[in-house]
Amino acid sequence: MDAQGRWENSLRIDFSSLPIKPSETEVHAILARIVGPADVKRAHLNAVDWSVYIQMKTQEQARECVEQHRGKHGTTVNGVYHTYKIEVLDGSSEVKILDLPYYVSDETLEREMSQYGKVLSITEQVYGEKSPLAGVLNGVRIVRMVRERPIVSYLQIGGELTRVSYQGQTKTCRYI
Repeated sequence: MDAQGRWENSLRIDFSSLPIKPSETEVHAILARIVGPADVKRAHLNAVDWSVYIQMKTQEQARECVEQHRGKHGTTVNGVYHTYKIEVLDGSSEVKILDLPYYVSDETLEREMSQYGKVLSITEQVYGEKSPLAGVLNGVRIVRMVRERPIVSYLQIGGELTRVSYQGQTKTCRYI
């Protein structure tokens, strides 16, 4: 059984790629910024893989926490900013759909993506708070899904050629 199958209602903050690992006190401070103790059932600091496994009371709380905090926390080491990897441990992954026109419906997108696994949700990204367009939809859709097979880098969705990207993807040529 993989790690995602064992960590119920959980998320992980991964520090393994940092050049300098945070101390336990620093990890506690990071946790205080990300989760409230009232929602946390367990916080497991794992020194073997330099991660913190956080078990929330519900899977929805874990997902909301990740959606709210992913990409927003990190540390600067030797002048280089490193973002903490924060992920839900439900076996799902985020698949980015880029360059798909807004008029292609989420229903069409879900139908096409369901060929590759179980679609859990579809959301659209917004420009970040530092952008002059903060809060405006940016056209990138995020399909959270449990992938059952690899997805090529370019797909026809609703008659439109679009790019597809996810962590661990083997990149493919658009002309294949």
